[in-house]
Amino acid sequence: GWLTAAATPLEAAQGRATIEARATALGRHFDQEHFGISVPYGQSEPPAAAVEAVRQRRADRDLTGILPIGRGALLDLVKAHLDGGISKFVLRSLGSSQDWRGELGWLAELAHDAADHDAVHVVAVNRLGAAVASGRLLPAIAGVGRIGRLAVVPPLRCGGIGRGVLDRLLDAARARGDREVQLDAQVGAARFYERAGFVARGETFEQAGVLHQAMALTLAR
Repeated sequence: GWLTAAATPLEAAQGRATIEARATALGRHFDQEHFGISVPYGQSEPPAAAVEAVRQRRADRDLTGILPIGRGALLDLVKAHLDGGISKFVLRSLGSSQDWRGELGWLAELAHDAADHDAVHVVAVNRLGAAVASGRLLPAIAGVGRIGRLAVVPPLRCGGIGRGVLDRLLDAARARGDREVQLDAQVGAARFYERAGFVARGETFEQAGVLHQAMALTLAR
């Protein structure tokens, strides 16, 4: 994929548009998840030397839209990049903390807020009101939605609950006018999605130590 850095949301979006236009001219197509950015951040004000190192990467030395300080500023910047079609993020802490568990916990709260806030969620519950399956549909980019985090509690798998959640997510995608839905399936679950009409795209790839397969479904108008 394409990974840029030291770019504002507008600059990153313009870079994406330039690449896509050139690819179209050459008869090529990029997956919507092809575009990413490396973002430096600080939970609080980073060391001056670290800030200066980032500043030197900008001809105008302006860090507006480049270096967010605090969770709120980082969340706003990530959302701005998402709006511009950037969907992969390498978040680089400029702080001096060695507590990586704490750092990851701080970022986990951000990831929950950034992705879940605007997503469509489907949750299946049992007769006691306990959640037994869930999934989410992310906001569409150029008419392409993305399903993720589809999960069913182990004792109830293969009972049709997961398919029910998937169907509701697809209904939501159709209702808002998506032309296609994409997802990354664990290789062991690819057959489940094939039965729902998804087809594999590209080669398998490793994510978090597990083989995955990119898949897509074209939605009928």
